[in-house]
Amino acid sequence: YVWLPLSHLLMLPFIWINSLYYSGFAGILLSQISFVVASLYIYKSAHLLSGKKLAGIAAFVFFIANPNTLYIQATPLTEMLYVCILTLAVYFLLLWGAKRKLLYLVLCTSFFFASSLVRYDGWFISLAAFVLIAGYELWLSRSWRKTEAVGVVFGMFAFLGPLLWVLWNWILFGHPFYFAIGTYSAKFQQLDLLLKGGLPSYHNIGNALAHIFYSGQMVLGWTSLLLGLIGIMYILYKAILNKQYYHIFFGLLGLQVLYYIVNIYVGNGVIFVPQLSPFKMFNIRYALTFVPLFVIAAGVLISKFRTFAYVILLVAIFEFG
Repeated sequence: YVWLPLSHLLMLPFIWINSLYYSGFAGILLSQISFVVASLYIYKSAHLLSGKKLAGIAAFVFFIANPNTLYIQATPLTEMLYVCILTLAVYFLLLWGAKRKLLYLVLCTSFFFASSLVRYDGWFISLAAFVLIAGYELWLSRSWRKTEAVGVVFGMFAFLGPLLWVLWNWILFGHPFYFAIGTYSAKFQQLDLLLKGGLPSYHNIGNALAHIFYSGQMVLGWTSLLLGLIGIMYILYKAILNKQYYHIFFGLLGLQVLYYIVNIYVGNGVIFVPQLSPFKMFNIRYALTFVPLFVIAAGVLISKFRTFAYVILLVAIFEFG
């Protein structure tokens, strides 16, 4: 009732093959496929936002050369599958914003549906996407009827996952939100730490921000982090300057950062970094979900400096090495 089911369901065909099961390959094959697909759509997203292949190549290199993404794709954890699905969802949302075809909206909401059955992050991002899409459609068409239609198409799929999970918990365990309050829920597991004073970010916004910053820096590296921050501002600036307002959908990837800030602030999750008390590493892998935002933005930025692009990429690879 706690772990969302999609990653487990997708592993089922592989674990039935004894050689894959006993070698452990059945567990990591899904992450490896997700890594390849995520790499491709990180390339395509950067290319779409900038119109330059160099941006896609740079984002692709930042992603595949990162030792942390390489490590996670060799584990059966859910992060790589989630990163893949979220990247696909945002890519097709950008396409919908650019070309206004219903097919792209349906593909987008289908991937948001899938994301909501992999990690709870997907619930938060799907809700934000719904608000953003409805607002964008209303601003563009000035029609409540069209906005309602777009909202129904998106919401019908995007919110189906959470609805099914709530019903599953209600029918099987007697409470619709048992996943949030049950014995093995994240909130319950953090309660013991809280009573012992082991949640330094609980109701401490400064500490929460510091933990998220350090976890992001450790996963991304300084080069990707700094170039990504500048790149995010550049993408938003160019979107306003060129009136390509649909580029704002790219910002949905950034809500992953906000999600974990809120999560550890309210005590529903925990991240420890060696730079801060209690000076150990725990759950830093959550910052892997920040990677698409920063590497795509970094790729778009350095595509503007073609002369230095390959030097920057070499510096990033050297840092990772």
